[in-house]
Amino acid sequence: MPNKRDLLTHLTRDELLTEVSRFELPVSDRRARDQLIDAIVQARSADLSEVLLGHPRDQLKELCRRLGLDDHGKERLLKQAELLALEWAA
Repeated sequence: MPNKRDLLTHLTRDELLTEVSRFELPVSDRRARDQLIDAIVQARSADLSEVLLGHPRDQLKELCRRLGLDDHGKERLLKQAELLALEWAA
């Protein structure tokens, strides 16, 4: 099962910036993609299901395409995100 960091590496820098802004996460250099990913991974408020569900359907389909998943894979991805969110909350 992919972890939070694995999935975030497939988001574009602009998508990562959107999430950092949405969750109001502190980042010293917003130009550095790795710092954006680190901030989201470390933030308890930014659980993976919220990150994924915060994207429109067409962006989720594009992410699934980048991950090599079909439409059914998208549902599995969202389910995994929910399970990961529960695991991280514990």
